[in-house]
Amino acid sequence: MKRIVTSCFLLILLAGGVVFALDRWSASFISLVRYGYFSLPSFMERRTVMIDDRTVSFLLARFARGEKEWNMATSPSTPKSIHEWRTHLGADFVVNGSYFSATGEPTGFYQTPTFESVVAWPDFSNEVKPIGYTFAVWIDDGDLDIGYIPNMTTPPAPNIAAFASFPTLILNDQPMVEKDSGALARRTMLAKDSKESMYVIVTESGELSLYEAAQWLAAQPENFTVAGNLDGGPSTGLSTAATSWNVEIRSAAVPNVLTAQ
Repeated sequence: MKRIVTSCFLLILLAGGVVFALDRWSASFISLVRYGYFSLPSFMERRTVMIDDRTVSFLLARFARGEKEWNMATSPSTPKSIHEWRTHLGADFVVNGSYFSATGEPTGFYQTPTFESVVAWPDFSNEVKPIGYTFAVWIDDGDLDIGYIPNMTTPPAPNIAAFASFPTLILNDQPMVEKDSGALARRTMLAKDSKESMYVIVTESGELSLYEAAQWLAAQPENFTVAGNLDGGPSTGLSTAATSWNVEIRSAAVPNVLTAQ
């Protein structure tokens, strides 16, 4: 009798293990068919939301302060896809950067130690309700950081890589986009939480408006202190070789990117 009970118990454990393995394999297979890769690296996760009748899937990549060496790269005359940028630079992680014109030049303030901005740093000193390029992205000694430009007292020093973008989506966990334009697109966003961790967030599939993006960010458990929008639409892209299966969100050719090593 004991042998029968033991055998049944072992069969149940074996069956449970098989079901668990098949479930994980099935999820990985679905991910491969739908997105082109089996699994996400440990610093990334997927979140999905239904907005009206649309399903929008986001990838969130979290980076602690000092975890990566960040850089900005730009080449207006030779734009590349995000994957091509990562291959060209030999970086671990690449995401698209600032807005740019038809000729590949940044449309807002954009500087690196070797690239002088032709657009002045935004000045909101006389504006009661700042609009436009209110979102700042900068890299100081390899650390990526973001902020709300109207709250910044001075512009970045010439030796600091930085650019201005729009709009600011979140400030102190509150949405900053008041009206919904209804314009849907893929999105690339940067956010920061109270622990100073940085988040790169891109739409893996689906489209949403900036208003919807701000509302979604405000509903997340991280309580973001600040978040902003980067260039999106066809420019939205992400590439990382952090696992044996590269994670790729394919983009059109873009002239500037953010990279991490």
